[in-house]
Amino acid sequence: MARSKTVPVDDIVIGDRHRKDMGSLIALADSIDAEGLLQPIGIDHDNRLIFGERRLRAVKEVLGWDRIACRVVNVSSIAAGEYHENEMRKDFTRSERVAILRTMDVKPPGNPKQTNSQYIASSDEAARRVGLGNRETARLAAKVVDQGTPELVAAMDAGDVAPSVAAKIADLPKREQKTAVKGGKKVMQKTAKAETHKEATPPSEPRKKLLTQTRLDLLLATMKSLKANADKPTLEVSMLDIRKGIDAVLKELELLNV
Repeated sequence: MARSKTVPVDDIVIGDRHRKDMGSLIALADSIDAEGLLQPIGIDHDNRLIFGERRLRAVKEVLGWDRIACRVVNVSSIAAGEYHENEMRKDFTRSERVAILRTMDVKPPGNPKQTNSQYIASSDEAARRVGLGNRETARLAAKVVDQGTPELVAAMDAGDVAPSVAAKIADLPKREQKTAVKGGKKVMQKTAKAETHKEATPPSEPRKKLLTQTRLDLLLATMKSLKANADKPTLEVSMLDIRKGIDAVLKELELLNV
């Protein structure tokens, strides 16, 4: 059974490691400084590092800690320990990161009127801390969580579709979302592209005429109803109501340049 202890950082031997890209140690250090070291690093009985090199470097090189919490573990080799700790770990999905983002206790700096949730929704820092990159990616992922079908959310979580693409699909009716997801990556991309094109393309001239004619037909039906009420006024429909209705129709006709 692994036991825990606190060890001076200078006593830990790093040795040769397979991970070469450390990523942003400053970002990790900020997280550790804010929330504490949530997961101890792993060492063997000779203080040789098994896993947690980024955490060790962040607290030693950025935060300047002199000691760190460790778990003493028994593994067949340092390489095996490093592999299993990194390969077998399951990262949070994007929808899980959205949930974490929404429950984060982040205090809005310098704006007492801004609520915590409003700050989180507009904060690149909060999005970065939960692994969503920036506030725009966080906004798109949250839109998918809120408007998408379970199938679409699962596709985003699995990495089959980017949040930007999934967010476009989330604007569609549920049945169309399911159809797009069922079609696979290419169909989802084409569906999102079609939605983008639809938003960017103004109505064609034939479509404008159709919309105008449809509106005119509705106005004509309204006028007929008003005339019928004028011919036989009732207690429920006064002449004032009828005049107001006629005025509204005339304004609509002016807007349509008829």
